[in-house]
Amino acid sequence: MTAQFQPHPAFQRFMGWANPRARLLLVRAAQGTGRFWFANSWIGDGPGQVHDFSAKSHSDCSELEVLDQQLAEDPNLRAAVILSPGHTVWHLALHAPVQFAEQRDLLLSLDEIPLLLGGRAGSGTKAAGAIFRQCGGWLTAARKLAEDQQAVEPALQLLRDGLSMWLAHRDPHRELSEAAILSVFDEATVAAYYGRLTTTSHTVGDLVQCGLLQGDGDGGWLMPEMVRQLLLERVRLAGAERMEILEDAALEAAISEQGLIATAQVAIAQQRWASLSRIVVGKWDELYLLDPMQLTELASQIPSFVARNNAYLGLGVRLLDLLTHDKSGPQFPRIAPNYGNDNLAQSLRTETDRLFLNPDARAVTVGLLEMLYLRFNGMYAEAGEASLRLRDALHKASGAHEMKSSFLALIHAQAGNSLYLAGSEVEALQSYELSLAHARKTGNAYLLSDPSGKLAMLHGDMDATRKYLDEHEQHIGQVRWGQAMLERGAILARAYLASGSLDSGQMRRELGKLPRGPDSDEFWSVHAYLLAMEKISSGLTAAARKLVYRMRQQRAVASRAPLARRLLDDILATAALVDHTYLPDDLDRNGIDPALLALKHLSEGRPDAALAELDNRGPFTGLRRGGNLGQYARMAALSPEGATPELAESVRQAHADSGSLYEIAMLKMLPGWGSIDSLLEMGSESARRLGRITVSAESRTAVRPLLTQRERDVLSHLREGKSRKEIAEQTFRSENTIKTQIRSLYRKLEANNLKQMLDRARTLGL
Repeated sequence: MTAQFQPHPAFQRFMGWANPRARLLLVRAAQGTGRFWFANSWIGDGPGQVHDFSAKSHSDCSELEVLDQQLAEDPNLRAAVILSPGHTVWHLALHAPVQFAEQRDLLLSLDEIPLLLGGRAGSGTKAAGAIFRQCGGWLTAARKLAEDQQAVEPALQLLRDGLSMWLAHRDPHRELSEAAILSVFDEATVAAYYGRLTTTSHTVGDLVQCGLLQGDGDGGWLMPEMVRQLLLERVRLAGAERMEILEDAALEAAISEQGLIATAQVAIAQQRWASLSRIVVGKWDELYLLDPMQLTELASQIPSFVARNNAYLGLGVRLLDLLTHDKSGPQFPRIAPNYGNDNLAQSLRTETDRLFLNPDARAVTVGLLEMLYLRFNGMYAEAGEASLRLRDALHKASGAHEMKSSFLALIHAQAGNSLYLAGSEVEALQSYELSLAHARKTGNAYLLSDPSGKLAMLHGDMDATRKYLDEHEQHIGQVRWGQAMLERGAILARAYLASGSLDSGQMRRELGKLPRGPDSDEFWSVHAYLLAMEKISSGLTAAARKLVYRMRQQRAVASRAPLARRLLDDILATAALVDHTYLPDDLDRNGIDPALLALKHLSEGRPDAALAELDNRGPFTGLRRGGNLGQYARMAALSPEGATPELAESVRQAHADSGSLYEIAMLKMLPGWGSIDSLLEMGSESARRLGRITVSAESRTAVRPLLTQRERDVLSHLREGKSRKEIAEQTFRSENTIKTQIRSLYRKLEANNLKQMLDRARTLGL
């Protein structure tokens, strides 16, 4: 070999393992790899010749056989032949030692790229690495970039010229080219990918042999950026539907072998934003269970120009942020919502109506966003209605498509929350039970702890509450993220059980695990209800009423949720029953527990009204005292003068079977029934608890003064903070007349100042 001749940069590596006895080199490589240079490197300074058969038919081997004969006759002769991609000439090795040089042999390694740079400025390891990442070891493209690192387009064209012809022969059906969709290359991921696409088993070795992958210098595999770009151009010719299939297969393969978080992190590192978006949108439920904060972080990495292509991605990220407040919950809306004027709410309704005609997982996810948006923005009734539509769509979708149990459990749990807040306890119960049934199939502690805790909180039946608490406690200790959030339902359920026993000490211990006052958790009203019940159990009915009015003042929108309205009204009704005062005028009597209303009618001597109230009682009233309280009220309505021996025995049996001390306390409020506890077998502790809140109705009768209509009008204006002059102007009366009416109100309500008068009026339900 002459001093002026420099061998191909990859030739020395090739000769390190080549057969030293071979004199015939068959080169099968693409244009652009320096295949003629490589062939001449084989001839060197000795006798020999390079033959170009690259354009010949792959079935035409006659000249090769002549050359084979010449080599046999001249032991010093060497030859190199450039084959076409389709040539198969293994039979020549039967006559003489033959060396094959394939595509992978001619592609430069990372260590060989600096040979092209020589001593140029910027020719260090960093520049070589940049060239290698762009075009790999394709000689002509790498040489162009070595001359000018900005010459990306010319280099790409050189690579296109060689790769397109090469793949037309080596990959006519584009199967190997479809590897360009993958972000990670290892044997398991590649096998998993092709296993989802074809019955043909393609491997990393096939991709390397074809020159589509090269060693990255660190023990892994690299697909150069330009190679990937050109392969994607080729693959996209199959159309958008095929691309969708490939994207799904690549994502599932990577996740199955690398894991969900690792796959997302690779997508971020490679700036494969479409893949990251697919992960966040398509796998949000799995990411949520792994780590909701990680899901939020991944979603925030998606650039805005990509996020804009998905109409609801931004909304989903915002709602997810609200949903993942582990301890406090989302902030309450401050302004009363208007569903009809909310453009986003209307847009979501239009979209879900369309998607629910033929629902799939994406349709269900958009339905979830609609429901959460309505709920978090104070449209509780509309969120409840949306959750029923979502549940129907989910049933339809799960019948037509395979859906993960974890996905179904999450959706049903959130639907249950919306239905419970909307006051639809029966439907909420069904959703939570469906969620728990799907969760049991997964064994996931988070999914099991959430609905079991909510079911414990929701049930008015004490035995059912204890059953769900037991299941909740089996799993809550295994929950990583969200334990405080999931424990809340169980804490409230245990406090509820203690309230049935009038055990204010146990109630305080349970509620002490939560913030001192209700925070922004969505079920704050249950917390407020139990705090008030603890006060009533301790004989502090005024404090219970004060808590309710403070909550309604501070949470004007949130307190209008049907659940909140009903629970807070139940407290006011209970306090009125215990104190023998009148029900406030602004109570929603359609929402109050019918048993409480019936007892209140009885305490005021109206047994017929009590029976009418009980006859309208619904089949289920969550977080209420089940059937015994209504049963006792019916007994008292039928015997308003007091308990007969037969009725006393019925009460004793019911109390022994499934009764609570709270129910007996409420029954004792009624005229003639004040001594019912003496007919039951009660211990001293139960008697002490009853004594804290009950006083015989005969010994306590609140006097509710009779106000004229004009006095009631003035009282209403005073509640709104208006002055005497403002009231006079708005009622078209003189200030002296208003002054006289205010004095009359002070006298009738036994008050010394305006605050006392307003407090007294509220206590008496005026």
